[in-house]
Order: sequence, then structure tokens, then C-alpha cells
Amino acid sequence: MKLVNAYVMFSDVKHFSKLSEGKGELQKFFAEVWPAATQPFAAYQQHFLAYNTWGDAVFLVFESPEVVNAIVAFRDYFRTTDFAALGLPPLAARIACHFGSFQQFDDPVTGRSNAGGTHINTAARMEPVTRPNEIFVSDAFRRQLLATPTADTLGVAFDRLGELDLAKAFGAVEAYRLRRNEEKPHIIDRLVRQDLIEQLPDIPDLTKPEERELKRYDRMTPKELKAAARKLKKGASAAFRLKVAKLCKDKGLYEEAVRLAEDLETSTLKMERLKIYPLRRRPDLLKIKADALTRLGQYQEAAEIMYDLWKGGQQDSDTLSMLAAQYKRRALHDNAGTPRKTPDAELLACARDLYLEAFRRNLEDYYPAINAAYLCVLLGASDVAKGRTLAGHIFDLWEKQAGKDWWLASTLAEALLLEQKYDDACRCLEQALGRCKPTSFQLEATRAQVALYQRYAADEDDRAGAARFHQILVERLAKATA
Repeated sequence: MKLVNAYVMFSDVKHFSKLSEGKGELQKFFAEVWPAATQPFAAYQQHFLAYNTWGDAVFLVFESPEVVNAIVAFRDYFRTTDFAALGLPPLAARIACHFGSFQQFDDPVTGRSNAGGTHINTAARMEPVTRPNEIFVSDAFRRQLLATPTADTLGVAFDRLGELDLAKAFGAVEAYRLRRNEEKPHIIDRLVRQDLIEQLPDIPDLTKPEERELKRYDRMTPKELKAAARKLKKGASAAFRLKVAKLCKDKGLYEEAVRLAEDLETSTLKMERLKIYPLRRRPDLLKIKADALTRLGQYQEAAEIMYDLWKGGQQDSDTLSMLAAQYKRRALHDNAGTPRKTPDAELLACARDLYLEAFRRNLEDYYPAINAAYLCVLLGASDVAKGRTLAGHIFDLWEKQAGKDWWLASTLAEALLLEQKYDDACRCLEQALGRCKPTSFQLEATRAQVALYQRYAADEDDRAGAARFHQILVERLAKATA
């Protein structure tokens, strides 16, 4: 598996689902229409990092911008073909393109190269909201294509569409319509240029002075930050208070984070004669609040926030991981926040499944992966081998990316611990401590994770190995707080 930067395309055919097999329409589609429509891609197969088709859908990952020629030709087939003459209903292709980083891997089922990751999902969610017989692309795709030396030879232009809401509440992207140079822009795209944010205002961004002030807050000790946060008045901008709430949460000041979050939920904006609450349902604020409430042992309220976010359409890897964390903590702690004598296996299995799904949705995120590996080992039985295999995969995948990021460096050490490579795990941890200079908050978060593993691991060697690992963290934490 390797990380690649590439273009991705998703397409499907409108009205394909209406083709009748009994009338021979489906057979005619696959015998005549589909071979002719996809023929332009044949000349570019050597440029594909990954490709697949299923039914009327086409999925491509490619590095060469020349493939755009085939994509436009694919669209043109559907624009120019007289489907009525073929005895078929009108068919139209919806085509969406994006650019980003993907995990490229060998697919054990097809035997071909495949790719996955968040940016793949972005393109997949753009395709259902693309206009029929159009090519919609993200701004990332447009900028990358225009930056290539051969961009002028492709003969394509871009019309700005503005913010495009993706399917299944997957967020939004800055989108463009890709067309041939000689094609005219759609009149609606030329007439309607206003940004809806002007009609539906949001809180203003941070000012330059606020950005400088926030850096000062970031350098504060937790004690200093707590005092500064308490002096913050509602006169400070909502954007600034939101950032301070996150800083408080990140530095372990959970009560201050919740207080700031609840104040922000009551912040208002006036729009004409209406009074609106722009932050009341804002996902980043609610995630800060839920995380802080969890650390304070208020699991039920935190779980309700994350569940509402999920049901409200925030179905990203981060939200799913935070929801999984609620199940995990309830499985391992009682209502008072005290570790249970025996974990709740049913809740633990739910948390494991949620973490695995979060990792599947974003293969670039090691956080749900390492948590899933932990829970597999703790669940025992056949899950233990899966957990250790996943831990090995995590180490192999991210070993060279560790750098000075404590969370990743400590995750790699924990992955070795789960693999039962105890000497290597302790050595990796010592190296991470020297290289990353973690804060006391970071040390405590890692220590607590390992302490739970030490407490609940069924294997005696695992408990002994975790105890060695845990002692290193305890000693370093004592120095950091002395």
C-alpha cells in the first residue's frame, strides 16, 4: 500500500435503472451502448492507477491529465447519440472529478490495483449531484489540471458553480463545470453568481489580531489558559471563543471547554428581522462539547450529541470515531467513570465495529485503526489475531510518517505493543518521547489508554508488556508535572 496524489472520476448513467430486461433494453445497452460509450478509455489504460466498472458506473484513478480527453469524449457520446433510434429511453452521463491523496493497494479480489480514502468518497458524493451530461469537478481538480505543463493542449475551460452540497450530507466543495473551449457556458451559471452565504450569514472569520492573540493563548500553560478563558467576555468574537474552547479541550480543561461551548450555542446573529443561532448545531462546536463531556464522565449527554450529529448527516470518519469512543468508554467505565471489573463485551464489540467502519471510510486516519486494533485484542477469541494483524498494518503503513507528531509516534509504539513486540514497543516509545516532546496532556491521554489495555488484556504477557510500557509514561509524566 502506498500514498499517491492523483485524479479520480466517478460516473453513472441517468435512467439506466429504467431499462427493461424483458424488452431487451438492458441487453442492447451492454451489447451496443456501453462498448461504444467506454471505448475512449481504451487508449488511456496505461495511465490508470485504478479502474473499475459496475453496471452503468465507471471509477477511474489516474495521474496523467490527458485522460480528461477520454472523459470528455465519454460525455460527448451520451450528448450526441440518438437513443430513441436505438429503441431506448434518453440516457445521460453524470461525471464528477476530484484530485487528492489516496491509498493505492493491490485488490485481493480483482487482482488489480485499487484505491481508497476520503478524497475517493468526495468524488463519489459529487457524482449524484452533477447535472446530466455534464462534468463537474472540484476546485482541487481544476487547480491541479491548470498547473500541468500540457494544460493548454487539452482544450478545456472551467465555469465556476460555487459551493456544491455533496450527496448524503457529505459536506460541500467549491465546484466547476468542465467543458470544451468552444462550448458556451450555461446561461444560468453566468447569471446566478451570488454566494448564498451573503443571504445566510455565518459568524465572521478570525481577524489578524485575533490570530496573533490565539497563538499567545496556545503558548499558555493549562493554568494560564484557564484564567484567560474565564476572563473572556461575550464581546470577544464567536470565532475566537470557538478556537479557545478547542484549546481548552485539547489541554484538558474540559469544564472550561463545555462552558465556552454552551455560551457559544446562545450566540446570535441578526438577519433582517430574524434572530438566528449560527453555532447551535455547528458540528465542530458540538464535537468539542461532546469530547469534553465524555472526559468529564457525562457519557449519556455526549453520546446523544454524537448520535444527533450522525443522524443529521455528519457521517464522516471523525464523527463515527467519536461515536465509537462513547461505546468504548461506556463499555470500560461505569456511570461514575470508574473502570469496570469486567468490560461490557456487547458495547465493546459495537465500538470495535464503529472504529473499523470509520477506518474503512478514511484509510488515511490511524486513530480509528489503532482503537479498533486495541478492542479486537481485548475482545479475545478470534478477534485477537485480527487485532494484531491490524496493528502490524498500522506500523507498516505509517512508520515513515512519524516525524515529530506525538499522536502518530505513540500510536506506532502502541501498535508494536499490540503485536507483542514488547522490547521494540518500549524502544519506539523512548524515541518518540525524545523526538516529540509531548505535553503532560498528551502523555496522560496515552498513559490512560495503555492503562486500560494493561487492566483488561487477557494474555499475561500482554499485561506484563503493557506494564513496562506504562511505567515509562508514568516516569516521564512525573517529570513533566514536577
